[in-house]
Amino acid sequence: MIQFGRPRCALKLGPTHAAWVDVSRQWWGRSQRRAQQIDLPSGVLRPSPGEPNITDETVLLERLRRLVPSRPRQWSLRPIVLILSDLCVRSRLLEVEQLPARKAERDALIRWRLDKEASFPMAGTRVVTQMVGPTSLLAIVIRETVLEQYEAVCRAAGLLAVDVDIAGFRLCNLSLSLVPPQQTVAWLSLLDGAFSLIILRNQSPLFIRTKIRARSIPGAIVKDLQHSLAYFHERFGAGEIRRVILVAEGADAEYQQLFAEELGLEVIRPDWNHMPLNRRLPADGFNHAAMLAAAAGVFGA
Repeated sequence: MIQFGRPRCALKLGPTHAAWVDVSRQWWGRSQRRAQQIDLPSGVLRPSPGEPNITDETVLLERLRRLVPSRPRQWSLRPIVLILSDLCVRSRLLEVEQLPARKAERDALIRWRLDKEASFPMAGTRVVTQMVGPTSLLAIVIRETVLEQYEAVCRAAGLLAVDVDIAGFRLCNLSLSLVPPQQTVAWLSLLDGAFSLIILRNQSPLFIRTKIRARSIPGAIVKDLQHSLAYFHERFGAGEIRRVILVAEGADAEYQQLFAEELGLEVIRPDWNHMPLNRRLPADGFNHAAMLAAAAGVFGA
């Protein structure tokens, strides 16, 4: 989202954990690769697009100081990629035939359309956009107060968030190699209590839906996916979806079997094997999805 360079460290924050990936080099040139994770107390971090996310900055800061190795004799802040939960932002695909050439006019038009068409309250927000098709524009909206909370706790931990992104989009980019050309494929993330669905055709998003997921009742999440796919077919009439790329953690892995049995979907779970060999990390025993999101942030997926 907000980019000023390519940091070599990434921090992924979610409601239950924080993950840290460091692929920087020592001063004598030798590379180091660290992947660490720490649990967060319940309620310390509650992702939301409109309300304050961090309920206890003191506790979160103490956990981050335990997670992130200190740097002796380093007085400057360490630049990082900060990866946040999908539920921290609102996202929307807009169809645009033509945009004004001047940035100020272009930004004003996009904000006006988001306010009118998507009912996003735009006061006090930052908007980041990207063209994802000939006439399709992806807009991501985050409230200034939400972003400032995260930036402040990072600075207190000695970190400077020079690149801020969302776990779902980073992981979706990582999964693009699993999307065959000319096919319509569903990508679904159940991380951080979210239900984040992106439907891709020719590796470009056609449809996005992000919401707080139904409580961990298998039938409810299967129905959410079934209804979302039905709505997509009704609206777009695109090709049949036979494959879903599923990003889940822990007990959520059971949905792989449910989606296959009840919806007839081929289910693919991205893992370290989908990272190039020179980008894999020694992360056995960790929450692999969180580590993948952090690694994708560092390596620019």
